[in-house]
Formats: sequence, C-alpha cells, structure tokens
Amino acid sequence: MLKIKNYFFSNDAKDILNSQKNLIFIRKNGEIKEANKSFLEFFNCNSLDEFKNKFKCVCDFFKKEEGYLYGEDWLDKLLKNPQSQYKVKILKDNQEYIFKIEAVKLKNKTIITLTDITNLIVQKEKLDEVNEILEQYKKAVDELLIVSKTDTKGIITYVNDKFCEISGFSKDELIGKPHNIIRHPDMPKSLFEDMWNTIKKGEVWRGILKNKKKDGGEYWVDTGIMPIKNHKGEIIEYIALRTDITELVKAKEKAQEAERAKGMFLANMSHEIRTPLNAILGFTQLLEKDETLSKKAKEYLRIINSSANTLLKIINDVLDLSKLDAGDFAIDYKEFNPNVSFGDIIYLFKAKAKEKNIEYNISLDKLPNCIVSDEHRLKQVLANLIGNAIKFTPKNGKIYVDIKKLQENENKVKIKFSIKDTGIGIPKDKQKEIFRAFAQADGSITRKFGGTGLGLTISSRIVRKLGGFIEVDSEEGKGSEFYFVLEFDKCNKDIQKEQKEYKVDINTKAKILIAEDDKFNQELIKEIFKKWGIETTIVSNGKEAIEEVKKNRYDLIFLDINMPEMSGLEAIKEIKKITNIPAIALTANAFKEDRENYLNAGFDDFIAKPVKLDEIQYILNKYLQKEDYIHIIGKSLKLNKDTVKHLVNIYFETVAEDLKHLKNAVEDNNLEEIKKLSHKIKGSSLNLKMDEIAKIAENMEKMSKEKVEIDYKKLYEKLKNLVNNIKDKIL
Repeated sequence: MLKIKNYFFSNDAKDILNSQKNLIFIRKNGEIKEANKSFLEFFNCNSLDEFKNKFKCVCDFFKKEEGYLYGEDWLDKLLKNPQSQYKVKILKDNQEYIFKIEAVKLKNKTIITLTDITNLIVQKEKLDEVNEILEQYKKAVDELLIVSKTDTKGIITYVNDKFCEISGFSKDELIGKPHNIIRHPDMPKSLFEDMWNTIKKGEVWRGILKNKKKDGGEYWVDTGIMPIKNHKGEIIEYIALRTDITELVKAKEKAQEAERAKGMFLANMSHEIRTPLNAILGFTQLLEKDETLSKKAKEYLRIINSSANTLLKIINDVLDLSKLDAGDFAIDYKEFNPNVSFGDIIYLFKAKAKEKNIEYNISLDKLPNCIVSDEHRLKQVLANLIGNAIKFTPKNGKIYVDIKKLQENENKVKIKFSIKDTGIGIPKDKQKEIFRAFAQADGSITRKFGGTGLGLTISSRIVRKLGGFIEVDSEEGKGSEFYFVLEFDKCNKDIQKEQKEYKVDINTKAKILIAEDDKFNQELIKEIFKKWGIETTIVSNGKEAIEEVKKNRYDLIFLDINMPEMSGLEAIKEIKKITNIPAIALTANAFKEDRENYLNAGFDDFIAKPVKLDEIQYILNKYLQKEDYIHIIGKSLKLNKDTVKHLVNIYFETVAEDLKHLKNAVEDNNLEEIKKLSHKIKGSSLNLKMDEIAKIAENMEKMSKEKVEIDYKKLYEKLKNLVNNIKDKIL
C-alpha cells in the first residue's frame, strides 16, 4: 500500500496520489476528505464534492456476498484485523468489480486503498475450473482405462487401480520395476523394437498387446503410448493408456472385419456410385444426340439398361463382403451369353475412358453363346478392374481389355480375362497388400483418387469362389495388368438379350425447371428432354430455382437434394409457398425412409439416382399427360363437349368457394364444418369423375367424422394443390 506522510496533502503528495491506478481515499471523522483521480474516475465524478452529493458512503456499492466485506461496519472490521486480507465486490453500472481493500490508521485519519483484482479472480476461477475439469478427466481416465507411466528407460513410475486389477500385481510390486514385467513371451521382439523406435522419436505408438498376469494368465489390450515432453521439447516420461479387449480378441476376427467393412462401405457408397453413374450417363448423352435412333443407338441403349441394373446390384451386393468373410457366400450359377454380357460391361466404360482421352482398346474373342456361371459376379469383377484401370491411368494413357478363349471342347471352355493399363503402377512390396480390404498401394493413392479399397478384395474373392485367382503384373510408374483364368461349362442355347425401348406420351409444350449442380448431369438432362421436345431451364442450386419460380411459370420441377448454397429440401419449402407446381426430388438416397422424408417435406414425387429412362417416363406421363379431360368426362357422362366444359367451369368455381370455407374451418379446427365441406367437395368431384380430388376429400371427411387428431391444414393444402393442378390441365 502507498505510504503517505501524516499531513493533509501538499501538491506533491496529491500528484503522487493521482498517479496511482489504485482507488485511494482518506476518511476523517466518518467523512471522505480526499480522493485520488482514479477513485473519482471510477465513480464517474469530476470532484469529491460531486461524489458526496451523489452518494452517502462507498459501502453502498459493496455487494453483500459471502467471502466479501460489506455492511456499514466494514471499516471497523478492516481496522480491527489489519493482518487479514479482505475483498469487496462492487456493483457499478450493472458490472461487477472485485477489489482488494486495505486501510491504514494515521492519528485521526484513515487511508483506504482499493486494488482492482477482478481479472486475477476471474483468471483464478477459470484456472480452478480447468483444474477441476482436468481432475475429472483424470478420474474418468482412471475409471475407464488401464493407465501406467514409465521413465525414459521403461521403469514404471505410476499405475492406476485398473492396471493392478487386470494384471494381478499390486502397486508396490509394479512401481520401480521394468514394464516388461507384464510382457507375454508370445509377443514378438520386433513389435517392441518398433514401439520404442516410435516413441523415442516423440510419436504416439498404437497397437494390440498380449500381456501376462501375475498368475501366468493372459489378457489383451488395445494400447496407445504417448511421449510426455517438457517445455524444451525433451521427452521426460511415457504414458500408456490401454483398453481391455480380451473378450473381443476371443471373438472371431473375420466377423469383426466384416462388420467394419460394411460400415466403411456404407459411408463411402454415396461417393463411389459416381463412377458407374457417370459412365451410364455418358452413354445416355451419346445416344440422346442420335435422334434417329439407329441400330447402333439402340444397341447403346440396351447396353445402358443392362449396365444400369448391374451397377445398382453392385451397390447392394458389395455388402456380400461380410458373407465372403463368413464363408456363407453363394454363387448363383445360371446360363447366359458371354458375348452379350461381357460386351455390355466392357463397352460401358468406353465413354468414361474417352472423358480422360484414354485410348481404350478392346479385344473380345468369339465365345460360345451359352455358358454356366454367375453372370452378375463376373460383370462385377470386370467393372472393378476396368474402373480401376481408368481411375489410375492418366490422360492420354492406354488401356487394353482382352477376353481370350484359351481352350474349348464340347462341354467346357477356358477363358482368360486381362485388363492392362499404362497407369501409375504398383510397387512390388505392395502387390499382395492391395487385395486386402480397404488397402491401396499407399495412403496418398486414397487421398488423390478416392475409393474404399474394397473393389480388388471383392473381385479376388469372387474369382476364387469361381475356381480361379486374380494375378497382377505391375511396374511402378509404367502400369499394371490384372488377369484371371476361369473354366466354364457350356450349354446348348443361343441366348440373346431383348431390347427395351421407351416411349413418352406427354405435353411437349410443357416447361420444366431443373435444379442440378453437376455440369455433366445438366448437359445430359438437356439432351434427355430435348429428345421429347420439352423446353427446360437449368439452374445450379435451390436459390436459383426459387428465383426462377418467382419469375416464370413451369409445369414441372426437378430438384436435386444435395446442392451448394441451398439444398432441394430447403428450396422446396419456399417453392411451395409460391406455387403448386408438382416438384420431383432427385437423389442418391433411395431408402424408404428417405422417400417418406421428401414427400413430407413437400415434394410430390421422388426419383432415385442413377435415374432410368422408364422412371422419367413414368413421372412425365403422370404429371404432363396429353389426356383430354373434357373429352374423357364427356364420353363417360354421355354429354357434348360444350356442356361438359360449362359444367367443369361451374365445378371449379363452386369448389373454389368451398375451399375458402374449408380453410376457415381448418384454421378454427371446426371438425363438424370440415366434415360437411369435404363431403360436399367429394360429391361434386365424383359427379364429374374427378376421382383423385374425391379421394382426398373423402379421407378428410372420414378423419373429421371420427374426430381423428391429424394435421388437417396439411391435408387441406394437398387438396387445394390437386384442385389447382387439375384445373390448370383441363382449362
């Protein structure tokens, strides 16, 4: 505390006081006689007189709280125990300040000093909180994990209770001993050499260890050993955290690997589908430009349809990796034409190779028209091998796909399948490893080219099931050749694939809005609808789709679910506020729950990717039919066209009024009125064969009659939208 002589202050003394950041004031006979500049500034006063006029006592600002000085006798307490440390909490301008308060009695005057320690207290509280959290973490770690520490020579310096519990040793028997006291003799020395080399470099070592108990028993632990460093970066000790996995190790390792494979595949499936999808769409683009639909174009179309089904099966069937591991994987032997089947899958990738300017060479021997094997699995293997060749071959490279007949007799044929590329190649020491699940030549390959690492694993195991082995010849930087040989039983049939053609009977004057962010898909969509003479507007995200709907009228909207800036799910909510135009969701998420989510969000329908032409045909026919409602109704009611048109006009005018009243009833939750109005709409709709409208109205009538608690507003919106859509088509 500032020492001040026992006299009222000279100018020099006042200057000294005012230079102090602490709040200092002097009391005499219960009244403040002097105060420094910091004191006045803190209380927002220009002079001591102003402070006295405003406030009765400094203690009025003291907050009553345990651990802090407060009350009118604050000064007596302070002077009575000068050796004690006191704090006061001052509340000013809705802000709390914490001060250390000190007092010195000089004859008939008392000097009081307030030192702001707010930040120190806050920091201490934070530090205490951090320490408390760290203590909780330590407790949690000790409760859940097996923990030990050693010095840099491997001598144990700490073990927790769980370590003692699982090992059977006491702390006294462990501390001060080398950590290899629990090393099991079955564990190889090379593992511990690798461990020490790793942690001495300051890196974390992870691994599975088999340890020995005091009684000679064994246990398995998933172990992580981390070096602890001082402020100079020097290693001073090691801490090991372990989890008991003894029971897991006892379980079948193959079953565990299969579960991990399944989970990782599902996580990567959405991304990996793009490769076969782009190939299919590439052929679609090529074929759609050929408006004459020549024989060649029809052949392409057949290949696309066949390949699309194959690729979709691949997505689902790759989960058979678990069956392969478990040994219950079944081969589905059937008769098929290898010339057609192998040709389909080979030509599928031609467009994909063209995108990268890769020279794609095909050599397909004339094979028997009928063999017996698992057609789908063979195509799956070829798709994986050719897809990899394209993925790992740079632009202007070369790929050779060669299917050669080696031997043939009356009953059997032996065929060699070879895929050769001029890609990145595989190091010799990695050529066996690449057939393991999730493994590729090195980690950088996964980052650069993507992929789950399952393709070669599945392919290798399928070929093995079929009686062969996949071999690889490769030189790093020069390319690879994957090949396998299989022998097939022949059959006496001439199998040819039927060709499927698509017809679309729609209103070609319709205008369609498509929101799709992928440029390649945008071009293909244009070509698809161009074939049918439909005008399309393409936008790249949900925001642009909303702006288009505000500016122009469309007959149908397709919205991709996953788009930048605004997704399809976000956009549909805004679009439905603007228009009743039917909206179709485009997505790779094809599970049942996804479909329900999209319909609940406001979409009228749903198409799963990869999109098939027959699915587009179904949607277009459903929402853009050429159907002449007036003619149909007239024929059904045996009335002339003019009469029907007059009745239809009256119908829509009446229903419009009914819908207004129904909206009010729904907002008031008046079930009796909802029942009456929906019954009326149902009746008038049935009279004019408006069956879809009648069906929704009937459902609404039934629900309200039975007093079922449902979202009547949502049902009303659905009814109103349907009425408006049908009205737009008829009138």
